[in-house]
Amino acid sequence: MERSKVHSILFIAAFTSATSLHGCGGGGSGSTETNTNAATDTNNIGSEEYSDEDAEASGCTPLSGDSVYYVDKNSLCGSCDDNLTLEENSIETPWCTINSWISDLGAGDKLVVKAGTYFESITLPSGTAGSPFILKAYPNEKVILNGARLINGWSNYQGNIYTATIDWEPNQLFVGDELQTLARIPNDGYWSATSVSNPVEDETTSIITDTVNLPGFNADISGADIFIWASSGERQYTMPAEGINPQSAQISFTRTNQWLNLTDGDRYWIQNQPSLIDQPGEWAVVENGQRFQIYFWPNSIQDLQETLASYETRAIIYGNNADNTVIDGFEIIASGNYGIRLYGGDNLTVTKCISHHNFGHGISLRNLTNSTASKNISHYNSFGISNSYSENMLIEMNDIGYNYNDGLTVTHSSNNVTVDRNYIHHHTLWGHPDNMQTYRTVTNLTISNNLLVSGGQNIMMEETNNVNITGNTIIGSNSMSIISGHGNTDNVTIANNTITQCRYGCILFTGNTHDVRENIFLGGDSDIVYTVPEGTNYNGSDNLFYTSDYMWNQSQVILHALGQWNLTLDEFSSLTSQDQNSIATNPLLTNLPAYYSVIDTSRNQEMDYDTIFLAYETENFDIGDIIELNFDGVARTITAKGDHSITFTPELESLTFRELLVSNWKDNSNLQLNVTPLPESQALSMGATNDGIGSMVDIQAYQNGDFDMDGERDIPEWN
Repeated sequence: MERSKVHSILFIAAFTSATSLHGCGGGGSGSTETNTNAATDTNNIGSEEYSDEDAEASGCTPLSGDSVYYVDKNSLCGSCDDNLTLEENSIETPWCTINSWISDLGAGDKLVVKAGTYFESITLPSGTAGSPFILKAYPNEKVILNGARLINGWSNYQGNIYTATIDWEPNQLFVGDELQTLARIPNDGYWSATSVSNPVEDETTSIITDTVNLPGFNADISGADIFIWASSGERQYTMPAEGINPQSAQISFTRTNQWLNLTDGDRYWIQNQPSLIDQPGEWAVVENGQRFQIYFWPNSIQDLQETLASYETRAIIYGNNADNTVIDGFEIIASGNYGIRLYGGDNLTVTKCISHHNFGHGISLRNLTNSTASKNISHYNSFGISNSYSENMLIEMNDIGYNYNDGLTVTHSSNNVTVDRNYIHHHTLWGHPDNMQTYRTVTNLTISNNLLVSGGQNIMMEETNNVNITGNTIIGSNSMSIISGHGNTDNVTIANNTITQCRYGCILFTGNTHDVRENIFLGGDSDIVYTVPEGTNYNGSDNLFYTSDYMWNQSQVILHALGQWNLTLDEFSSLTSQDQNSIATNPLLTNLPAYYSVIDTSRNQEMDYDTIFLAYETENFDIGDIIELNFDGVARTITAKGDHSITFTPELESLTFRELLVSNWKDNSNLQLNVTPLPESQALSMGATNDGIGSMVDIQAYQNGDFDMDGERDIPEWN
């Protein structure tokens, strides 16, 4: 059997399913001069304004415009025929496929696609300034662009497992639009290496010894992969297995990435081998000459009729220097790579699209100018939305969540980028997960009026200059909530934000010049609110600092500065001559957890569905307390506790893979987040103009998809 590049796949289907954040409420009061609910002024950034004049169209009503063409594979309004000419096309005489005539279209043309699932990948044409090309789903209809292809020719392999041969190499398997699980052992959680051996000199073989799980393990692992979570660098790798020796409790694999350096205790599992399929919904793929053999245990025999394997290896919607183009209203799923990939071009708009379960990026914007991504949903992809090598970009009113690495990245020589009024949330899984990350020479970046919830870090910046972070509500991090630094980030303004529920602190300043004013900082866990290292040009004023009701007293440590530790605010102000007008007191926000913590990931192997180990002692957790995990909206009750462990009900649906954020609501069963200061809060009268500090973001509105605060949902409905 030949080995295949399938062994390089870092498979994502086995990841835990995420649940939506449940919450409501608003933000702080905020200075009317610097922080309102209005969008940041974007008149000179992003694409030309795109207005959907046909939003209320329905049924078989033709859309507005002189050059409007229709695709309707299901013949909902008339029999479709790809042989029809441009002149013959109408809503009653449509084409059957998008690709039949799209290459003949261009400036001023609008191609409208009626409801249905289209198994096509599309290359966009260009429009011209003032006369864009528009690719549009018919209003209020579900138009799916699917990057997978149906598998035919199933036969029984053994027992409940079926097999079929296909001509392409998939990295995901679906039944309908439901992602299936790559076969693995263990089925949940990890195994841990007792000891390890790394290759030396020209060798390529690495060895894991596991005296707990490998003795007596005799399954066939030929063609399998080893998925490794390496504690060195906190990285994940997928490597081809070589062999297993149950007598010596060792498994060997080929190190195909030079950066992998095993250490004792590293976690791993074995995946992608037919012998590992032991429950419904699991699958494996094996190279068979020039073809690929799929093995699958369906939940029912009927599932085989709608089992699909990812096929598209580039992008489902692809634009290469496609200027003046609009993409509007599609659901994009199951690409083996990108969902939407725009590479080069000026004045492009992606709006009201749902990009999910794509193996690469949900929406990739690269080498663009004057372009916009607005009102989209990007969930369950490798990355949510990425922006690189681009200038004058607007990323606004998007819901970016549950992606397996980072949510939003702005990188590689991007300049003049505005990120405004987005909901970016739940990025705590693989890589070095951040809700938002910037790096590789980013300049003139505005991050304004966003809601960021539950990230490894919420904003991670390096090699980024001239940054304005204003008006954001930021809740829940496994590390520092904002990292501004690595010695190469400069000229950062952080104003009118509300930042809370942070593990190590709200901000780490390891960059250069920072202007920090009129923010509410509420740690929730760490007694350190933030750290200002030596060499940092820090200016601060009118900020409010607090940790937690369960940690606070008048001498409580809240700040580190200039190499000095354990500083009160008065000591910090005296040392730095900054924050003279700031205060340290409870901000009295409407509804937040009483205390916040995270798990000790080094003890993941000891955790169970109803028991976790915290990074700190459990003195602030009591039996009967109500907790919430990863801001998932599920109220769980503590039934037992140890020095570092808590046991709770109801239990988790799957074992903890990596990070887990733990909110202790004590006896409060209302888990609806609300960071609006109460009437008696001192935050309401602080600030340069004494009219309040902190963010104005309305949490409930953002989670309901209403980013402009008019009471109506701005993004597509999606279940």
